[in-house]
Amino acid sequence: MLRRTQQLPLIYFFLFLLFSGCNQQEKSVDTISHSDTIEQQQADGPLTVRMQLPAGEINPADNLILTLTATTPEDYVVSFPDFATTAGDFDVVDTTLSPKKLSNSLVTQNITFSLSPFLPGEYSTPEIKITASVPDNDSSLVEVIFSPQTITVISLLQGDEESPSISDIYEPLSLPIPIWYFIVAGLVLLFFIAIAFFLMRRKRKHTKIIPLTPPHITALEAIDTLLSQKTDTEHSLFFAKLSLILRHYIEERFGLKAPEQTTEEFVTALGNTPMFSNEHKELLKNFLHHSDLIKFAQMTPTEVEIMGSVESCRNFVQATGEKPGGAP
Repeated sequence: MLRRTQQLPLIYFFLFLLFSGCNQQEKSVDTISHSDTIEQQQADGPLTVRMQLPAGEINPADNLILTLTATTPEDYVVSFPDFATTAGDFDVVDTTLSPKKLSNSLVTQNITFSLSPFLPGEYSTPEIKITASVPDNDSSLVEVIFSPQTITVISLLQGDEESPSISDIYEPLSLPIPIWYFIVAGLVLLFFIAIAFFLMRRKRKHTKIIPLTPPHITALEAIDTLLSQKTDTEHSLFFAKLSLILRHYIEERFGLKAPEQTTEEFVTALGNTPMFSNEHKELLKNFLHHSDLIKFAQMTPTEVEIMGSVESCRNFVQATGEKPGGAP
C-alpha cells in the first residue's frame, strides 16, 4: 500500500482534472457548419448563446442576416449588443427582437440583424458580446463573446467588366395628346351627367311623402294598446306605462323634458310654464301623484279609479292635441 504522503499528490492531481473538466463545461464553444449556414454556440454558466450567419460568399445586393439566440433561466435578464448604424464593416439595415419564449423554466429569445455591404471585398463582423445577470445581483453576471467573422462580398460584374462605362440617362419623351381625346372624354362625361340627372328626377317623382303621425294620435293609440293588455294584478306596471305615455306625449307636443324628470321636478316645471291651463296643471299633478302612490307605495286601485285615470289621460291628450290649422 502507498503511504499517506505518496497518496496526497495523486489526490491533488485528480482534483485538478475534475475542476478543469467543470470549467470546460461551464464555458464551451461549439462550431457547426452547414452548406448554407455557420453556427457557433457558446455557454457561460446558465447563459447559452447560438450565433447563425450565412456561409459562403454574398454580393452587394444581398444583406447579411446575423441571428443571436440566447437561452437562460427565467430569473436572468439578457443584454444583446446595440448596433445603431454600423456593425463592424457593415451598415445596419434592420434589427428585429423576437418575443421571449418560456419552456421548462428556461427563457429563449433571439435578435436578428440585417447587415448591408456597399462594395465588393472582405468584410468583418464586429466582436459580439452578450451578457446576462439576475437583477440586483452583480455576482451573477455571465458573458459570452464571439470573435469577428470574415465575409467575402463578390462583384456582380463579369470578368471583362472591371471598368465599365456608364451611359448618360435619356431625357423623358413627351407624348402629345390629340385634341379628339378631349372631345370624346367631354362627350362621355356629358352623357353620364345626363343619365344621372334623369335617374334623380325619376326617383324624386316616385318618392312618396309619408306624413308624420301627430303626437296626440300616437299617444291615444298607445293608451288603447296598453288598456287592451291590462291585467288584474300588475297595477304598478300598468300605471308606470300609462305615466310614461303621458310624459312622452308632453315632450313631443310641448318640448318639456318630462320623461327625464322626477314627479316633483315636473310639477315644479308645470307651475312655471304658461302652456297649460290651471285645470290641466291640476289634472297632471293629481294623476302623477296618484301614479306614484300605486307604483311606489303599492296601493291597490279599484277598477273605477283605473278607468278614471285612463279617461283623464285620454281627455288631456285630446284637449291639448294639435287641431287642424296648427292651433292647440
